[in-house]
This record gives sequence, C-alpha cells and structure tokens, in this order.
Amino acid sequence: MPVLKFNIVQVLYYTMIYLVLSGMLGFLSDQLGKVLLRGSPPYVMWQGWTWLDLVLTPPVSPLVDAVYGVVVIPLVEEGLLIGIPLTVFDSPLLALAGAVTFSLLHAVPIAEACRRYRLPRTYLAKALFVNQIYHMPLAVYSWYLWTHGYAWLSIVLHMVNNALATVGEYRTKREKERQIAEWLRDTSRKRHAPYLESYVPVREDEDFTRS
Repeated sequence: MPVLKFNIVQVLYYTMIYLVLSGMLGFLSDQLGKVLLRGSPPYVMWQGWTWLDLVLTPPVSPLVDAVYGVVVIPLVEEGLLIGIPLTVFDSPLLALAGAVTFSLLHAVPIAEACRRYRLPRTYLAKALFVNQIYHMPLAVYSWYLWTHGYAWLSIVLHMVNNALATVGEYRTKREKERQIAEWLRDTSRKRHAPYLESYVPVREDEDFTRS
C-alpha cells in the first residue's frame, strides 16, 4: 500500500499542477465544443436516470445529490477503480486501467442521451471526444498522485473539482432556463424537441432528431 505522504511543498506543487491542468483542459474543451458542436442541440441534457446514476447518485433532493456528487462519487471512483487495484493487487497498471475506466464513465450519460433521443452519430462522436479531452488527463493525473503516495490529495482535489462543477452546472442550468423562457414568449419560434422533453430554442434549419 502506498504511503500517505504529506510534504507541504509537494502538496502545493501537485495542487498547482492540478489547477493549471484542469483550467487549461476546461478552456480547451470549451473551445473545442464551440467549434465541433456548432449548430448542435443547444441544451442536450439527460432528463432521466441512467443505471449508473441510480447506482452512484440515486435521486433524492438537490442538496443530497450535490453532497453525493461532491463527497461520495470521488471516494467511490478513486477508491474502487484506483485504490483497490493499487493497494490490494499492488498493480499500478491495473490502477491505470481503473483511472481510464472512471474517465470513460463520465461519457455514459452523453451516450445514453444521444441513444435515447436518436441524435446523429456525428454529434455523439464529437461530444464524447470533447468530454474525454477534459476527463481523461485528470483521471490519469489522479492515478499519478495515488502512485506517488498522495491518494488523499487526489481525492480532495477531485472533491473540490466536483464542487466547482456542481456550482457551475447550477448557474448554467439557470441561464439556459432563462433563455428557454425567453424563446417561449415568442410562440412562432416554439418547436418541440423530443431529445429535451421540453420546448427549447433550436435552429430552424436543423433537424437533430435524425438517426
């Protein structure tokens, strides 16, 4: 089992790398999303619950869901997929495979939403690519921290990242709801989009329900 190290200089160094890396990846994925997903559905969001959501984040309440996502999910993802292979089986390679797996799990809701709402395969491929541009390097970095004795720091940084993402998603959702409300005021622009299960603004010259 790797030693749980605590060297303040190393902690600051690894934290700085994580912040810079996550910031750069976030910016890169945002820019790629604007380029690759231009003209794509403006508000593709899974409105139901996938099998993964039901296992890891059963719907209870917004507060409980947030706590689950910020505290429980990092512990489960890292402890189960990186920690156990590394500490029980003493296999860094198996732990790396676990890190890759927990990165790919972030793509499950996107794939499920695209399948359910019959979005074009090209949209699915581009959306998954943008998704993994952000999550895969961070997952590998978590594995790096675990193998260098800073498992606790990896989990803490994961929790902080999820907390910031939760706040950002909440703000984004509120803004999109406001935009949708504005579109709905103009009845001539209403159009039911089955992949959203609600009325949302879409480009009138695009049909995103084609398989």
